[in-house]
Amino acid sequence: MINSDELNQCQLNNSDGSFTGCVATPSFDYPQSWQNVLSVTFTTVNNTPYAYVVAVTGFFASKVFQCRVNDQTGDLIGSTCQAITDNNVGIPVSMTLATVNGNQYAYLNSIFSGLWKCGVDSENGQFNACTLLSDTRPYQLAFKTINNTQYAYVAGQDGVNQCDLNTDGSFGSCALTPAENSVWSGAINSVVFNPGD
Repeated sequence: MINSDELNQCQLNNSDGSFTGCVATPSFDYPQSWQNVLSVTFTTVNNTPYAYVVAVTGFFASKVFQCRVNDQTGDLIGSTCQAITDNNVGIPVSMTLATVNGNQYAYLNSIFSGLWKCGVDSENGQFNACTLLSDTRPYQLAFKTINNTQYAYVAGQDGVNQCDLNTDGSFGSCALTPAENSVWSGAINSVVFNPGD
């Protein structure tokens, strides 16, 4: 859970779904450069759990930090948090991970420069080969496989675009969905799929 200036870890009550025992994470060695946490995404790379934290680091500056996660407590290990993006990807505000054709990619939504795709190294989880996919900044991305075909759903100013994914994780053709866009007018902030579907 993210509040305005920190990341919190909470226990989930299995009987009623409520949060309990929320504490800041990392609980020690909190990175001093983090002025505000914007988003966090988790994945496991080479049997090591990681959190990818997008944090504001200064005036019109933010970076993605990779932190190891204690697999017993779920706490971020603050001393392991390191910036893994530089100014080449602009000012990231959110990140989405997706596996395409067996390879994991990070998709960075960056203010002013647009949408970036970075390969995720299968050994250490670091980013490599970041390329600009679009100079239009989406609000949010979601990925879904339908009938064995994987799609990216890009929420933005003109609605939601459904994009084919190429084998290298880049976007193929994109089309507004629904095509007539009569369900809503204007921007769509996010797309969320039911994990049970």
